[in-house]
Amino acid sequence: MINVDHLNKSYGKHTILSDISLTINDNQTTVILGSSGAGKSTLLRSFDLLDIPDSGTLTIASESIEFRDGYTNEQLQKIRAQTSIVFQSWNLFPHLTVLGNVIKGPISVLKKSQSEANRDARALLKQVGLENYENYYPVQLSGGQQQRVAIARALAMEPKFILLDEPTSALDPQSEANVLNVLSKLSRQGQALVIVTHNMAFARAIADEIVFLEAGKVSFSGSPSAFFTSKNERIERFLNKQTALPLLED
Repeated sequence: MINVDHLNKSYGKHTILSDISLTINDNQTTVILGSSGAGKSTLLRSFDLLDIPDSGTLTIASESIEFRDGYTNEQLQKIRAQTSIVFQSWNLFPHLTVLGNVIKGPISVLKKSQSEANRDARALLKQVGLENYENYYPVQLSGGQQQRVAIARALAMEPKFILLDEPTSALDPQSEANVLNVLSKLSRQGQALVIVTHNMAFARAIADEIVFLEAGKVSFSGSPSAFFTSKNERIERFLNKQTALPLLED
């Protein structure tokens, strides 16, 4: 599991995360919700230590860091080995083929042989519906296809948790549906996912647990049914705003 205890993060005088204590379970899908600026992406990036907290404790599996006490590069790498992150922008290596992108980490970090990495990568590309695209370059793919390659690349690192930061925000509706279908299948298979999203229908359908952030603090942590039927004024206001957004944009 991921456990954070009294986690804090600031940039200058601006507090991003404030005294966050939270447990994210194995083999479940946790969805992080909140308005823009609530600290969702920073919290997600803290799990992968792309953003390093100022204080508090982060524990993933048996690896733990108390940030106020300092840390070593070895500690950082042990934590990072437990997670893989997928960004809004897929960040594929443009000079590598689809297969090359997926095998790069397993060969250089996990020290797999070329043949083993190729075999595993092809299985993952089939899992995300791209088994016929291994020799394509990123520029030849749609945004949705590139995002599915990014998911396969994350899976190839054999993480305990895959972290996804608004994975469909830049996609057209059909590409978004294809990516969400892949994530739904992974969730049903028991892959632990932590997802930041603004897609409320997807959050309701896929989440085992909802975490709601407000101003860098955990305002709610519980089941999707409890969240989406909550009578809490701030949660209701947030959900009403999400429902109204498409109308405002017309």
